[in-house]
Amino acid sequence: MNYNPSTKDLHEIPAFHNLLNLEISFANIHTLSGIENLSSLKKFEIWRAPNLQTISSLIPLSQSIETLFIESCKKITDYEIVGNLKLLKKLKISDSGEIQSLSFIKQLKDLEFLSFWGTKVLDGDISHCEGIKFVGFDDNRHYNRKSKDFEDTNINYPPVL
Repeated sequence: MNYNPSTKDLHEIPAFHNLLNLEISFANIHTLSGIENLSSLKKFEIWRAPNLQTISSLIPLSQSIETLFIESCKKITDYEIVGNLKLLKKLKISDSGEIQSLSFIKQLKDLEFLSFWGTKVLDGDISHCEGIKFVGFDDNRHYNRKSKDFEDTNINYPPVL
């Protein structure tokens, strides 16, 4: 769904309380405000939202969201709120600029798939990914782990995307 609301958020989406999956692409939004009205949402994908700055509106969905895919959203500054999404199983953040740290994933006990291709982790600490069934990322000189360090666990994980 291409989404370009005048409010620059998700308030114009009707409150479909039984909606399980939502994919938004080519969105001219700054926040996800309004997404909290989709209380049953299990899977949320957002692609190419170049002005999206905050995803904090996902917090009220912490007991429903299981899959979160973010692609080409380079201005997001609050990835740490993802740690509040306690049921999250799959997280993909690709081509989305920079993440300060992956320390938030330690709070995600059910996380089994993590991919952050084309997204730089500024503190370089990839050790937070240990124990996750599938981890995919571009190697970076300042990272304390390489993608090959996760090859053994990745072999046993079926392709998801």
